[in-house]
Amino acid sequence: MSLFDTQTTEIPADEIVVGKNIANIRTVFDKEALDQLAESIYRDGLMQPLVVMAAEDDDGNEINELIAGER
Repeated sequence: MSLFDTQTTEIPADEIVVGKNIANIRTVFDKEALDQLAESIYRDGLMQPLVVMAAEDDDGNEINELIAGER
């Protein structure tokens, strides 16, 4: 039995919270590198999915928090 739920689920991007509990999320990005990434995703698609985890906000409400793929 795995400790992690590895199923793929589509979650609308506006429902994903960034940096609530995970403190090592990058917040500064090189514009040129980000533009190159956007072009690559447009051309080739997303090569690795975003990784989120179920978490809670300060009020105990369930949220989906980004843990990998913040760029």
